[in-house]
Amino acid sequence: FEGEGSAQIHVTEWGAESRSFTANVTEPGKLALKLFNYPAWVVTVNGRPVETATLEVTGQMIVPVEAGENRVRIIFARTQDRTIGGSISLGTGILLLAGVLFLRRNPRFNEEG
Repeated sequence: FEGEGSAQIHVTEWGAESRSFTANVTEPGKLALKLFNYPAWVVTVNGRPVETATLEVTGQMIVPVEAGENRVRIIFARTQDRTIGGSISLGTGILLLAGVLFLRRNPRFNEEG
């Protein structure tokens, strides 16, 4: 916790693509999470979207919080680059499967010797 006061943190979920916790803080401040601040993370505090910052040295995510109880929810959203990458992988898999099936069915490629 970066601020004048203190914080009590209670983690309710810490998964690969979804994290949530409560932070009860005595003064407004910032939480430095051990989480790389990748652009696909969507962060809400008490149900409202917040702008995160990045700790320059480590790339850690910084989440602003107000005094009192803060319900923080972090979700790894689908971004355009991930969607394109998934489409390319799917297309490549289909082409490889079609190539294998073609080679098995074409007798010219199945001849011995």
